[in-house]
Formats: sequence, structure tokens, C-alpha cells
Amino acid sequence: MKQLFNGVCIALGFFFAGIGCVGIALPILPTTPFLLLSLFFFARGSERFCRFFMGTKLYRKYLLELKEKRPMPPGRKLRILASVTGVFAVGFFFSPPFARGILALVLALHYIYFLFFVRTKGRESGAEAEGAEPLSERGGDL
Repeated sequence: MKQLFNGVCIALGFFFAGIGCVGIALPILPTTPFLLLSLFFFARGSERFCRFFMGTKLYRKYLLELKEKRPMPPGRKLRILASVTGVFAVGFFFSPPFARGILALVLALHYIYFLFFVRTKGRESGAEAEGAEPLSERGGDL
């Protein structure tokens, strides 16, 4: 029974990884959630497949930054917000009036999250933004 469960998990891992790969080319499909699902199923199904997936370029490019909570490049932030806005705009156009309010609220929450809680790569730190000298120019020890 355990072998069947592991086989199903591995198959689902490859299925969601495939959908995530398609999402790279199609802006309508989100890439990251599908790759997260594939990682989840690989971890449940086989340690070997999980290690393999974590060694791929897909994992390093789309999931490693999330895991390490590193700042996101501004271009990626813009692409994510643009694709989310496009998908929500289509949904907004075809939705009844009560659903439009919900869609607008969820879209606003997306923008709040990405603008205020996801750090952007390349921004100055607080001390440098206030005009303080960087440590390398002060001559102090690190």
C-alpha cells in the first residue's frame, strides 16, 4: 500500500512540475504554486525525487528565494502583479456584481502584500538611504 501511495505522490509531483513549466511560458498559469505542489508531492513520495527536484534550475529560480526569504527582483514583482491583474480583469469582466467586489478586494490585497511585505532586490538599506557612509568608507572593522 505504501508503494502505491509513493507512486501516486511521485506521479502527482511530475504532473504539477509539468504544469508549472507550462506556467513559465503562459502568463495565465501561475508557476510558483504548481512547483510548490510538486515539491510537496515529491517530499511525500520519495526522498530521492525530492533531492533531485531541489537540485534543478526550476527550484533554484522559482522557489529558493521564497524559502530563504531573499528580496525579489523588481522585474519579477512587476510580471507577477501584471499577470495577476490581467487574470483578475478577465474575471472581473465576466463576474456578477457581488463577485466583482470580492475580486477587487483580493486584487488590492495582492498589491498591498507585494508592495509592502515582499522586499525588492536592489533597494538601499535604511542607513545608506539616510545619507550615512557605508561601512567600507568609514574604515572600521567589520
